[in-house]
Amino acid sequence: MENQEKIRGQEIRSILFLMILFLPLSSIANYFNDRPQFTLLYSIASIFTVILFFNLKKINNNNKVAKYMLLILFTIFFSFLFLGNQNSFDIFWVLVLPLVTIMIESYKNTKKWLIGFIVLLLISLIISYTKLVNYDSFAIWSLLWAGIFVSYMSFHYKKSQNILENEIYDYQKNLEKKVDIATKEIQILNNDLEETQKEIIQRLGTLGEFRSNETGAHVIRVGLYSKKLALLYGLSEELSEQINLTAPLHDIGKVGIEDSILNKPAKLTQEEYETMKKHASIGELILSNSNKPLIQMACEIASGHHEKYDGSGYPKGLKGEFIPLSARIVAIADVFDALYSKRVYKKSWSKEDIKDYFMENKAVHFDPELVTLFLDNFDEFVNIYDKNK
Repeated sequence: MENQEKIRGQEIRSILFLMILFLPLSSIANYFNDRPQFTLLYSIASIFTVILFFNLKKINNNNKVAKYMLLILFTIFFSFLFLGNQNSFDIFWVLVLPLVTIMIESYKNTKKWLIGFIVLLLISLIISYTKLVNYDSFAIWSLLWAGIFVSYMSFHYKKSQNILENEIYDYQKNLEKKVDIATKEIQILNNDLEETQKEIIQRLGTLGEFRSNETGAHVIRVGLYSKKLALLYGLSEELSEQINLTAPLHDIGKVGIEDSILNKPAKLTQEEYETMKKHASIGELILSNSNKPLIQMACEIASGHHEKYDGSGYPKGLKGEFIPLSARIVAIADVFDALYSKRVYKKSWSKEDIKDYFMENKAVHFDPELVTLFLDNFDEFVNIYDKNK
């Protein structure tokens, strides 16, 4: 189909090129043969043909080009009936028009052009032979044909412009619709990716707890406590959610501690305790050297959640605000959940005992400002625990 249209386009351009070549020559020839009516006719036709030729790229439509070419040829050929001599060879050109139409037009459009040819031929012959109209002034007749042609082209151009504008409008609407659909799909994919990322982090966090016989609910609760405390501290929803996502990895370093120490039912010896403390450094090592913000924050938390505000913590002995804020938040969340949870080796602490413990360790173990926020909203943290047992 594409090849056929391409061949047709080449044929139309070839005929148009011949028209550009012969119409001006015919105008000159008629001028020297003292036939001014045909000189004017061919000159007008030459001008329109040249205009059409230089607008081929802009039109870029074989059917439109063919239509304009036939309008020019119809104007020329039917002018012979009025300007030429019906008893001479001039009438032959009118009879050639159907053949030219078939050559130029596509099969589906030929029929209407041939019907138009017959109608115009009958009307022209009636007017010419009955002398109903005086066409002695060839200039008026030629200008009349030119006016009809220009009017048609102008009307068709406006119609084409309207069609084009409607097509552009429809295209823009469809494009906007497609963009909206694509945006929603991307949003769904992003949400799915975030949920997947959150689940993977939580499951990795559970790995450390699993080896120490803790429940998966612990890491989920620590994340929720941490987010709540971050919001109370004034952090944005986005940053608070990042802490929620990364807090479950706080004890990931426990994967590097042997079971005999990790799950020892009795109190650890000093040497075993020192080994246990290494889980913070192991966690930092596992999560280090990433350029992803979430993993960087998880690394801060894994390394710093056992640091103490007075500098007596481990593994680096950081003090005060030198401890990353995310680690200071998770430290409170982790200890609260550990104290409030019942374990095989201990009972659950009472609410009052937990409050007393945090007050005693305010500015010693924990950030004093965060402890104040935690205690002022203590019941909300208890509710989080109750909903995520």
